[in-house]
Amino acid sequence: GRWLAAGRQRRLYEVQREAALAALLSGEGALYAALALVAINLWTMLRFHQDKQCAVAGTRRIPEANLLGLALIGGTPGAFLARHLFRHKTRKQPFSTYLMLIAVIQLGAIIGFTLPG
Repeated sequence: GRWLAAGRQRRLYEVQREAALAALLSGEGALYAALALVAINLWTMLRFHQDKQCAVAGTRRIPEANLLGLALIGGTPGAFLARHLFRHKTRKQPFSTYLMLIAVIQLGAIIGFTLPG
């Protein structure tokens, strides 16, 4: 009964996951995914730079939630690179902890999504 249905549901999920991964990594899907990641990371770096400029000038800053949101949607590498390049938000808490948490969750998701079922 219930165990058999759960097994079928799990197998269906695995098949769907494998199909989604194959589509993403094939041809145009991979190209669009790569371009999207490059774009979001460049945008994230630009926003970190703008926030640093605002901090130096003493003007209105970009909310931390916006910067973390950019990391959350794929801009984590850009966020870490921008922090290093611009020496910005490198010791700020809890921002640094949240950014690290986002990175760990994303890495776990990538590993979990790409490992064979």
